[in-house]
Amino acid sequence: MEIETKINNDLVKIQNWAETWLVKFNPLKTEALLISNNEHEHVVDISFNNVDVEFVDNHKHLGVTLDANCRWSTHIDNICKKVSKQVSILRKLKYLLNRQTLIKIYKSYILPLFEYCCEVWDGCSLGDADKLEKLNLEIARIITGLPSFASRLSLYSESGLEPLATRRTRRKLQLFYKVTNHLTPNYLSTLLPPLVSENSHYNLRDANNYSLSNFRLHLTNISFFLASIRLWNQLDLETRQSSSYLVFKKSITNISKVPYYYSVGNRKSNILHARLRNSCSTLNNDLFRSHLIDYSHCQCGHPIEDTYHFFFVCNNYVEQRIELYRNLNNFIPLDLQLLLYGSSDLSIEDNVTICKNTQKYILDSYRF
Repeated sequence: MEIETKINNDLVKIQNWAETWLVKFNPLKTEALLISNNEHEHVVDISFNNVDVEFVDNHKHLGVTLDANCRWSTHIDNICKKVSKQVSILRKLKYLLNRQTLIKIYKSYILPLFEYCCEVWDGCSLGDADKLEKLNLEIARIITGLPSFASRLSLYSESGLEPLATRRTRRKLQLFYKVTNHLTPNYLSTLLPPLVSENSHYNLRDANNYSLSNFRLHLTNISFFLASIRLWNQLDLETRQSSSYLVFKKSITNISKVPYYYSVGNRKSNILHARLRNSCSTLNNDLFRSHLIDYSHCQCGHPIEDTYHFFFVCNNYVEQRIELYRNLNNFIPLDLQLLLYGSSDLSIEDNVTICKNTQKYILDSYRF
């Protein structure tokens, strides 16, 4: 085979260069990886310094595991193993640290593992992407204290975390902005296809879009440049023409911040408050709606034990309710929205006061 001859000749040149410059290579540590779509590709015979080179199914290069079948499953599995170890540590700290500290640990030690070179491997399968997302959701459960039956939407909104797929999309656009504005090495900019206006003399609506060709292989279509070009063409022209990288980054970032007062109080009361806020507490109606029990009535005899009943109706907590109203006298009339979510019309200090007294009511009730 021609490729076999070329590779062996190159290895001979490398060995001759090493002998000339007194450099020693260990052929026993040398591996070969043949990347192909064909499952039964003929393996060429390669030798280095008279030692046969072993062919492997995958190889880690600069922290990214390249697979012989052009898939990212092995790399994703490696990420999951690394992250799982960190998640185990985070789980042990669940009731020892407050929410803000747990989020800082996540962003400092776990998120970089999720996103290292993600622009390269974002074309992974949906199954592989879901493996990562499940780990991310488990971290959100640890941070917020929400149970396993809490919805994904509740976990994201309560924790302030984003779906990893959303973050990867944004990171690809950020890198693509750098490429189009020559903020990266020139060899990347030369890979950009021409604009539609450069291929047509007509005044088309998509004249400022990059031309996009369709390729036969799905692997090619989901590669960085083609996938990023599709995303880029969907942006409005004003965003694409942002004056600086920071302006562009800000324009494509849409993260709703979690109020500071969601983190106040001791860890136990904070978790109970969050569960009530997201309708995933151990109140009978929450459990009934999640199909965990077959009844929703309260011990006081009321047919529905929901959050409103717990705070404003149940006869079992009359004394605690009187104290709650007394402590929050300045915010009367009280409603469920105020007790669970606070109010953007109030100051942070007032919202903290409401949260702390609400959590005191929760603990004093001994319901949970």
